[in-house]
Parts: sequence; C-alpha cells; structure tokens
Amino acid sequence: MLTPTKARTAPARRVRSAADPERLRFRLEAAPHVEESDGGYVFEAVGQVYGTCNDRLMVFLPPRHGKSALVSIRFPAWCFGQHPERMVIMASYGGELASGFGGKTRNVIATDRFRDIFGDVTLAQDSRAANLWRTNHGGQMRSAGVGGG
Repeated sequence: MLTPTKARTAPARRVRSAADPERLRFRLEAAPHVEESDGGYVFEAVGQVYGTCNDRLMVFLPPRHGKSALVSIRFPAWCFGQHPERMVIMASYGGELASGFGGKTRNVIATDRFRDIFGDVTLAQDSRAANLWRTNHGGQMRSAGVGGG
C-alpha cells in the first residue's frame, strides 16, 4: 500500500472521501467487468500518488482487468473533477493510443453523470479535439506519443 509522504499544496475542491458511494460508482462504471476489489485498489493507489509527492506507480494486472479504463481514462477525468484548472499530459508509446485515451477522457467529462458528481466542470466550448482540449476552468489535457507523434 502506498503511503503519502508530503501532501502537495493545491486549493481544495470537492474532494470526496474514498468511502463516498458516488466516487466508487464513478470509478467502477468505467469497466463494469472489473472486480470491485481490483478496481478499488487500483483507483485508490493512483489517488494516493495524485495527492502526494510520490510520482511513480506501476500497475500490474492480467489483461482485461481495467487498467486502461481506470488509470488512463477514468482517473484523469476524476482529477479534472477535483482540480479542473490543472494541466495533464497523457503520454504513451504511440500518439494514436494517447489520443484515444484523451478522447475517451474528454467524453467522460462531457457526460451528465460526470456533471452530477462534479458540478460545474465541463469542456471549454472552443477546444474539443481528442489530443488537446480544455475545461471551462482553464485546465488542459494534451495527448502525445513518444517523439511527439
């Protein structure tokens, strides 16, 4: 289990506790086939990395256990729900894969379900490309592959 070393300083914004049933449902809706124990553990681990100076995490699960859905799609959306002013980079070995994750994260943020949980966080009207988009609070997600492609 990860332990926080030093909390990053950032303004608090609708941070929900780990026991919040809406948060649990949000993360598990990403991959309904994921066991609650696997999905819960992965989401809590990346949540601990997000809230500390520990900036490294490796996730090892068998295929089809929701690693991409939880870590590369659902978790960035949750981060924007917490801090919609932040900048996020989605990097992958290939630009097409990274752009796909960026587009899916964008699509999650555009849902009514996301607005029900996180309130006034939406996509900026003038920026909706899969590889580069912004929130209505000035946050931004850029997706790129190794070498910029």
